[in-house]
Amino acid sequence: MNVNEKIDLTGIPCPHNFARALFRLETMDEGEILEIIIDDGRPIKKMPTRLTEEGYKIIKKEKKGENWILEIKK
Repeated sequence: MNVNEKIDLTGIPCPHNFARALFRLETMDEGEILEIIIDDGRPIKKMPTRLTEEGYKIIKKEKKGENWILEIKK
């Protein structure tokens, strides 16, 4: 699957990182994929659950260095 858009949210605290990810997803078309780069710790513990609760599908969750990469399908 190809990533349609990318957003780097490293250094942005909760819940602001979630709000930015959600805003970007809302502007995308159904079926498109957003790649999100987030910090380890609280962001990776909270964001996947919250995105799933909003109806989005996590298709990739990968640790890369000190950060995490999520791929979210709208």
